Amino acid sequence: VVLVVGETSDSSVESKDRADTLLPAGQIELIERITAANPRTAIITNVGHAYDCSWEDRAAAHLACWYPGEGFAAALAAVLAGDCEPSGRLPVSIARREEDYPALALAPDADGRLAYAEGTRPGYRGIIAAGKSARHPLGSGLGYASFDWSGAVFEGGAVAINVRNTGARAGRETVQVYRDAPETALVGFATIRLEPGESARVQIPLPRRRFMTWKGQWDLPRAPIPIRIARHAEDAGFAIVLDPAKLKDTGL
Repeated sequence: VVLVVGETSDSSVESKDRADTLLPAGQIELIERITAANPRTAIITNVGHAYDCSWEDRAAAHLACWYPGEGFAAALAAVLAGDCEPSGRLPVSIARREEDYPALALAPDADGRLAYAEGTRPGYRGIIAAGKSARHPLGSGLGYASFDWSGAVFEGGAVAINVRNTGARAGRETVQVYRDAPETALVGFATIRLEPGESARVQIPLPRRRFMTWKGQWDLPRAPIPIRIARHAEDAGFAIVLDPAKLKDTGL
C-alpha cells in the first residue's frame, strides 16, 4: 500500500497557531486502519514542518516529502520504483514527544510582551541541550546507497574527509559539521554523489563567523574548538579539534 497523508487546507496556515504537531485526526485513523490490515505500507507525508510520526513504527516505510510541488507524482513514482534516490535530509528535528520541543506553545502576557526564554536554543539546539534525543534529528535521512567515511582532518580553513560508496547503487551523501559549545549548531555541510565503489575527498569550509558568540560584541573562542563530522545533529561521528586562529573570515 502507498498511503499519502499530510496537510489540508486548514491544518497548515500562517494566520493561526497550531495546537500540536499531529496530523488531522481522520488521517491518523486512516493510518491505523490501513497498517492494521497491511503492515507493508509506505506512508508518504506531504508536510512542511515538524510533525508527530509515532505511527511510523507500524509501517514498512516512511517518506517525508516536505512540500514537493507540481512534480510530486512523477518524483514519488521514481523514488518508489528505485529510479531515483530519496537523498534529502531533514531541515528540522522531529521530537519523540510534543513536550520535547522548545517553545512549543507561546503566547504574549497581559501587556502584550512575549519572552523568548529559549534564547539561542530553539529547535534541535534546545532538544539536545535538554539531554533529549529526537525521533529524527536535524540532518537525518536514508537513501539506497551506503557510505564509509575516513581520514577526517581540519586543513586550510576547512574540514576534509574521504567518502566512499560501499553500496551497490549510486547515491548522495551529506557530510555535516557541528560544534557543541556553547550549544550544538550546524556550522557547515556538503553533499556528494558517488557511483558504487567510487571515492572522493569532500571539503567543507568553516567560516570564522559560525563559531562566534555575542558578548556585547562578536567574540571568537581562543581555545581549541571541538567539532563533530556527522550524519545528523545527534550522530557521534568523527570528533576533531580545530585551531580558531586558522578559521577564515569568509562572511556568514
